[in-house]
Amino acid sequence: MPNRYILLASNAGNFAPHIQNVVGEHGTPTQATFVTTAANPYEKKEWMEFDIQAFENNGISITRIDFAGLTEEKCIDVLNKTSTLVVGGGNPLYLLEILQQKNLISLISRRVTEGMDYIGSSAGAVIAAPNISLEIPFDNREHAADLYSYDGLHLTSVLVMPHWGKQNYKETYLEMLSDAYEQDTPILSLTDNQALEITTGYTRIISCV
Repeated sequence: MPNRYILLASNAGNFAPHIQNVVGEHGTPTQATFVTTAANPYEKKEWMEFDIQAFENNGISITRIDFAGLTEEKCIDVLNKTSTLVVGGGNPLYLLEILQQKNLISLISRRVTEGMDYIGSSAGAVIAAPNISLEIPFDNREHAADLYSYDGLHLTSVLVMPHWGKQNYKETYLEMLSDAYEQDTPILSLTDNQALEITTGYTRIISCV
C-alpha cells in the first residue's frame, strides 16, 4: 500500500522544514505543484507568497498552477504527474467551485490514496473535510455563485478551521461555533503555528516554534 501523507495547516509555509524532511523520507523528489487558485479573488496574496518562499527556502522547487485557467484535461494531466500537491490559501468556497467545474474532486482523493502527498494551507486545509458548509460565514459566497455542493475532498473526517486565536476572526468564529453544535462534521481549530498531520501510521497535531 502506498505511503499516505497529508498535512493541513493554517500556514503551511511555517512547516516547510518539516515537510521537506517528510517528503524526503517518502522518497519523493523535493519538488511540488502549488495550486494558487484559492487566491484568485484577492488582489493582495501575501500569504501565498509567504508559503511559496518558505518552501523554496527549504529546498522544495515549486511549480505554480491555477486550475481556473486550465482545461479539465490539462488539470487531470498535472494531477496524474504530481507527487506532492500543495493547495494554497484564499477563498475555499471559490476553490471548491473550480474543482467541481474541472471534475477534480474524486481525482485528487484518488491520487492521495495512490500516494500523492497533499499539503493544505488555510483554504487548502479546509476543503480536505467531508463538508465545508460551516465555512460560509468566513468567505464571500459571491465568488462561488455556481457552487452546487459543499462536499469536500474527504481526506479527513474533520473540518479544519484555520487561524484560530486571531482577533479579526473572533466574532465570525463565535457565530460559526453556535451553528457547529448541530452539525455532523467535527471541527478542528488550528492556530497559525499548528497543523494536522496524517500518515498511514498515525494522525497527530504538530506545532512549529
